[in-house]
Amino acid sequence: MTAEPAAPTEPPESARPAEPDALLAATAPPSPGAPDGSPPGEASGSPGSAAYLPTDHSLPTRSRERATYDRATVHAILDGEYVCHLGFVRDGRPVVLPTLYARVGERLYVHGSTGSRPMRGAGAGLPVCLTVTHLDGLVLARSAFHHSINYRSVMVHGTAYQVEDPEERAVALDAIVEQAVPGRAEDSRRANAKE
Repeated sequence: MTAEPAAPTEPPESARPAEPDALLAATAPPSPGAPDGSPPGEASGSPGSAAYLPTDHSLPTRSRERATYDRATVHAILDGEYVCHLGFVRDGRPVVLPTLYARVGERLYVHGSTGSRPMRGAGAGLPVCLTVTHLDGLVLARSAFHHSINYRSVMVHGTAYQVEDPEERAVALDAIVEQAVPGRAEDSRRANAKE
């Protein structure tokens, strides 16, 4: 769950947002900023519904008509990238770290070093905000003021917990490797218990 590389003697671990306010539809849905013109979804937000339910945490303050809560759109953005930014509060100050992630169903898995602050803090549950952004292009204009970017993004609020179950950890690690390089999990040696 961090940008700090794991020391060779330190086994990497995965953490997941468990019962996140977003992807598990516990209390708040994701806040995608997909500029596709789709209106916010009106569905229940349950895993089987077509859309996540907007909440106060997920409604943008500007250009609300550009946000979408469509489950397929959110999943497509999450599945199309492999680097996320994980935000959390440490000693009363916000921290945001880039790291690898993968989606398995309605759960997100985030990779990190066992010695990292978010991994150590995730034992009892760590409130997090995870964002993924897909850059579609730069918008160049005659005036510097009118330069911009076209992008699609998803914001997930949730609680991260360490993955303790060895089978779930193996699934999570394979998913993270596959998210970054499709086919690589099958082509590489399986992680051993020490790793």
